[in-house]
Amino acid sequence: MVKREVFASIQRQRFELLMALIFVLFLSQLPTACFSQEEEEVLEEEVVEQEQVENEIMSLTRLLSELITSQGDVILTNKTIVIGEDDESLMEDKIFYQEYQLNAPDYKGHKVFFYDCKFELSADNPLTFYGWKFAKLNFVGCSFDMPLKFSDCNITSGYPLLFENCEVVNSLTFEHSFDQISAIRLTNNRFSKQLIIRANVAQMTIDHCQFIANPLLFSKMDEERTHYQLLATFIEVGEWKMDYCTFVSSELSNVYAVNFEGTEMGKLSMFSNQMSSLNFTDAGVEKALLIDSLAVKNYIGIQNFDFPEANTNIPWDNLKGQKFALFQTELSDLVIPYQAKTDAQLGKTLMYNDLISMYKKINKLYLERGDIQSANGSYVEIKEIETSRQRYIQKVNPSTSNYVNLLLNQVLSYFSDYATNPGKSVRRAWELLLLFTFLYMLTFSEWDGMNYSYYLKQYKLFAEYLTSKKDIKMVYKKKDVPDVDLMEEIREDYLRKHRKVPKAIVLFGEPLHLLGRMRMIMMPRLITFFNFQKEDWASLNAKRKVWSGLMIFLIVVSFLAYVLVVKFFNGLIMSLNSFVVIGFGALPEKGLAMYICIIEGIIGWFLLTIFTITLFSQVLQGGA
Repeated sequence: MVKREVFASIQRQRFELLMALIFVLFLSQLPTACFSQEEEEVLEEEVVEQEQVENEIMSLTRLLSELITSQGDVILTNKTIVIGEDDESLMEDKIFYQEYQLNAPDYKGHKVFFYDCKFELSADNPLTFYGWKFAKLNFVGCSFDMPLKFSDCNITSGYPLLFENCEVVNSLTFEHSFDQISAIRLTNNRFSKQLIIRANVAQMTIDHCQFIANPLLFSKMDEERTHYQLLATFIEVGEWKMDYCTFVSSELSNVYAVNFEGTEMGKLSMFSNQMSSLNFTDAGVEKALLIDSLAVKNYIGIQNFDFPEANTNIPWDNLKGQKFALFQTELSDLVIPYQAKTDAQLGKTLMYNDLISMYKKINKLYLERGDIQSANGSYVEIKEIETSRQRYIQKVNPSTSNYVNLLLNQVLSYFSDYATNPGKSVRRAWELLLLFTFLYMLTFSEWDGMNYSYYLKQYKLFAEYLTSKKDIKMVYKKKDVPDVDLMEEIREDYLRKHRKVPKAIVLFGEPLHLLGRMRMIMMPRLITFFNFQKEDWASLNAKRKVWSGLMIFLIVVSFLAYVLVVKFFNGLIMSLNSFVVIGFGALPEKGLAMYICIIEGIIGWFLLTIFTITLFSQVLQGGA
């Protein structure tokens, strides 16, 4: 028995030892079994990210050597390009500064990629790539603290010259003296100074870029000249796309946003851009012009701007706000925008005519396209400027005819947006109706019988009731229903003998009799209900006087409310009658109300004429 227990104990120990070994073996295989390959890669990436990678320092000479001697693609990652001791041979002496120039060799180009590279040459040492022919050139995640220029460079393949997620602290310039750059694409970059395009480009794309003017950089430039954050003047562009870009001039008076002066473009599309100014002076678009969600804060230079009438789509909401301007340049190249807003500007007739001409050119475009909303908006802005001009002329050279025209324009502006808004005419008409309704409420009207004698009579009856012991029925002893005898006659002769009269007589007679009966029943009950003081005021004790005083207050308030409601509806009906049908019958009132009717009738006739013209105008144009 003892041997069996010992043997069982040994077997149990062996089993526990075996299970422990299996468990240890399982734990050793656990990372491979529990983590997928993707999770292991994520862990490895996190470890790599935690390691601090320092950029390798590279001189311009070494950079040039990499570009020249490499046989395949050139990929430069995490490099810091600086001026080295051996870079003097690359320096070109200019008049006021020294420029480092990387000249292209005479060989077939290849693909070059810059990733997360830093160009630290300082603002006083511009860098120029001259004469390069790249199969592909990409700058991704790079930063530049010096002026960077690409002179006579091009891409030999179908790829664009790409800048993506870059920080351009100073100016970036593309220039070409004799050829056309195939394509340039700038995506999600930040520019602190200027982007300058002085080359013909087949396709130019700028999207999600920020142009935030650095005041320190622009302060070093000529203060007597106007500087643009994006300058693309007097070039030819096949297709220009600019979407979701923001231009901030940092309140610098001589810093404007975008300048397309003299540039000829085949197609131009701009969507969701914000800027302080946009200059289209002497520019032209040949095939298609599409602009939407454009927010321009100050000026849109529009002089001599040509666009295709058939393929131009710019909703007026993008241009409204009297932002059109003529960009006049002084000898110092400082732009003085003309907008016909001040008296000094309104006095310049030739410039005023040019500005109005461009407004009407845009308005004609909307009319021909059938965009009635934009056509109305642009027309209203034209008339506002013309009204300002008339006001200025009346100030410096007054005349009766000009004053009448000025008043007419002001009235048309207030009542109908210069005959473009029928809804506004209706709204203004109702406002006038309510105004004259209020005036009628302040006058005595024969329509509701609430004249001066009516108020005196009601006052006398109420005062007599309060100061005497008479019952209220005795005070108001007049018949409340003057036609009570006639009602009884109709009831006896026609309604009770319904078999002897036509059914139509009974049908119309029953409602009339019912209304009379309700009045006969209601009025006596109301009089009985308000018989709150059966004694005269002098004989009441203090408690009864408090109760009677409260009832008197409620009755007076109710009476005033009743008078206001009655006079409001009476005044509204009389106002509507005077406004619409004056001249087609006798005046409905006498005294002061008669003169108010005449005035309202004249105004109503005039406004109805305006409304009719406005409505017909919009119907004929298809806008109503």
